[in-house]
Amino acid sequence: MSTSYAFDTRQLVKQYLHALMARDVPALLACFADTVDWDIPGAQELAPWLGPRRTRNEIEEFYAQLFQQTEPVTAQLDYLLVDGPVAVVTGSFSTIMTRTGRLFSSRLCMQIVFEADKITHYRLLEDTLALARALEARPATSDRLEM
Repeated sequence: MSTSYAFDTRQLVKQYLHALMARDVPALLACFADTVDWDIPGAQELAPWLGPRRTRNEIEEFYAQLFQQTEPVTAQLDYLLVDGPVAVVTGSFSTIMTRTGRLFSSRLCMQIVFEADKITHYRLLEDTLALARALEARPATSDRLEM
């Protein structure tokens, strides 16, 4: 692995993360290849932005849904590890789910692979149980029996 390649990968990841924090969809889409092996596993019936994607149009749809249904609160990068064209990012974040008004906080691990300075492989792992709970409709308040 050459140092310049690792530096380029590191810079490309930072460029992507800055665009993500700014919610700059055109800049985000410019980071991706025409075809991407993308997956963010989770309950797609609760969070339709989750799941596999392959094209820039599908990725654009992801960001439109995500940005419409979440309001960022905090984000912290812990580690950015680079090995040639592969980067692994770990950290944590909190966001308000606009549909329910609930706070969702999670650790994250992101794996990104680059070819020709574009993302070709993308995985994001987060606390999907906490996400599902933050998106679930609360049960209707009912009269409780007093004992």
